[in-house]
Amino acid sequence: MPCYKDEKTGTWYCQFRYTDFTGAQKQKRKRGFKTRREAQEWEREFHLQKAKSCDMTLASFVELYFNDREHHVRDTTMDTKRNIFDTKIVPLLGNRKMNEITALDIRDWQQRIKEMGEATGLPYAETYLYTIHAQLTALFNYAQTFYGLRFNPCDAAGYMGSSVAGEMLIITKDQYEILRKEFRNEAYLLAFDILFWTGCREGEMLALLPKDLTDDDQLRIYKTYHRKKGQDILGPTKNSKKGGNRNVPIPHWLAEEFRTYCSKLYGLTPDDRVFYMTCTALNKELTRCTQLTYLPDIRVHDLRHSHVSLCIELGYSIVLVAKRIGDTVPVVMRTYAHLYPNKQQELVSRLETLSIPSSFDEESDLMPLG
Repeated sequence: MPCYKDEKTGTWYCQFRYTDFTGAQKQKRKRGFKTRREAQEWEREFHLQKAKSCDMTLASFVELYFNDREHHVRDTTMDTKRNIFDTKIVPLLGNRKMNEITALDIRDWQQRIKEMGEATGLPYAETYLYTIHAQLTALFNYAQTFYGLRFNPCDAAGYMGSSVAGEMLIITKDQYEILRKEFRNEAYLLAFDILFWTGCREGEMLALLPKDLTDDDQLRIYKTYHRKKGQDILGPTKNSKKGGNRNVPIPHWLAEEFRTYCSKLYGLTPDDRVFYMTCTALNKELTRCTQLTYLPDIRVHDLRHSHVSLCIELGYSIVLVAKRIGDTVPVVMRTYAHLYPNKQQELVSRLETLSIPSSFDEESDLMPLG
């Protein structure tokens, strides 16, 4: 693999030909390497990628993986994946070859990840550890499916963390009424009212436009907001193809609160976003108010849980709840099943009142057996 020195810059570059997936011959040139060895290693990794070989470093394979996955998942999902790989996976395993990483290597990596969390003084949550491990597992699954990797070392190593979250924090309607008296202005008041009374996600709330409220008091939820590299981006809702896009009926008083607030914003058009606070600002405001009221220190997302709890307490079916919050029935069952046991007893009590008493005499009307 010959490499060449650029006399003007003092750096090295490689230049070579390869065959692309259509069979056409292409020329490739890559500049800016500090040494000949770096240029040769880059060319070697390039050829391995084209040959669909796992005899390459994990760092190189991650780029292949991302190049493919970015066409199949949402931007926010890709941002989450990249952050985990950039901070938790590539720094520790990036220099190892994919086909040489063993189950014991994965066990050592798991221990290092746990130590990283402990070093901050606030160990990583079990669900976060599970998510990190799931991302690495997905990478090796991809290598098995498309690059002929013989086995997934993550499977043999076993998972770390847990897919089941800890105790879910929920506040009642009465507690929320206490909390809402402390919000600093109308914008926060309306924002949190929408979150508590609709169960929508904060990104869905931040993406709302004036025209998303219909004449019959329904909020049209079909997009979500996130910020990436300093840019405001509106993208599809989570589960947009499985009920994520939905119309959510809201109380008339909340609809009027929404219309009144929009009318006070000078120059607001039907296509402008209503809310301009950030997710961080929402969480800070909620923390400030819970501390003032001595209520549980809930997160913004816990308002979604609180709404589901309220719907269940009112007796609505899990199918209706799933449709309202834009989730699938299996996800709602898995997440909120622990809120339903009391409903089973209520159902039995109602059946008791509907039971038909026996009409035959216990001693004389029973038919003999045999």
